[in-house]
This record gives sequence, structure tokens and C-alpha cells, in this order.
Amino acid sequence: MHNVLAVQVADGTTTPAGTSEVVLGSRTFPIGALQAGKVIEFEALTRTTDSNSTDTLTVRVRLGPTTLTGTPILETAAVDQADGDVCLIKGTLVVRDVDGASVIECFGTYNDPDAVGTALKVWSSKITALDLDPQVPVLLEVTGQWSASHADNDAALVVLNVSESAV
Repeated sequence: MHNVLAVQVADGTTTPAGTSEVVLGSRTFPIGALQAGKVIEFEALTRTTDSNSTDTLTVRVRLGPTTLTGTPILETAAVDQADGDVCLIKGTLVVRDVDGASVIECFGTYNDPDAVGTALKVWSSKITALDLDPQVPVLLEVTGQWSASHADNDAALVVLNVSESAV
């Protein structure tokens, strides 16, 4: 069974001038939602709408209990931006029970935030039960961070689709 949990139909937050990491979009999983046997799939697309010179953008995907504190499960390279650059991320989270403890295996493909057609890369990471408290909601966040503060640096999350299935 495949269940769509969220579909973003409008651009998310645009990165403001500054060098702080900013949440571009997120999905909150309620308490107890990430149990053994769940498979979460997501697709995210960021687009740089305006950029200054050689300033770089890093895109991250975080999983954790509160805003910007989650474990980065994916971090792109910091890439010089041009208007129209994109970052496409496809990921799968598989919640497993390993010796009585929850483990989330995370993997997928992505491209560094760059011109359309940039080669895809494979990513994977693992989160153990010590990283996630089953008694609190869990956030899946897509974030952006610029290397320099400039009013012309703008990037937004234009797509975030999240679905789940159980095995």
C-alpha cells in the first residue's frame, strides 16, 4: 500500500539574505509514525531564482525532533550558483528493528545544486534509535545555506512530495 502524505503545490520559503541555514520546507511525522516496517519516500527540488556572483549554496536534508537540530542525512557540495540552478533529491527512509532498537536506513540519489543536467550521485546514511525519540514528532526538513550574505541570493523549495508504505 502506498499512501501520499504531503505534496507541496507552491514554492516554499525563500532563503533570506544571510549565511544561516534556513528551512526551505518540511514534513512532520507524528509521534510513533516512524515504526519498524515503514518505508518513506520523498522527492525534493530546490531552485535558485537569483544569485550573486560566486556565492555558493549548500542544500541539506535533516531528520530530527526540532527545527534545524536534526541529523543531516544528506548534505550537498557547496556550489557556485547561477540563476535557474536546481538540486533534485530523491530519498527512501526504511525503518527497521535491529536487536530491539529502531534504525532508519536512508538512501537515494541527488545532484549538487547546479545547472539542469548535472550528474546524479548516490547517498546513504543511517540513524539509530539514540538519534530519535519515539515520544516526539519527527521532522524531515530540506534546508539551504549560502556562503555569503547578499540580497540577490534567493533559493526556494519548489517541490516536496512525501509518501509512505508499510511492509
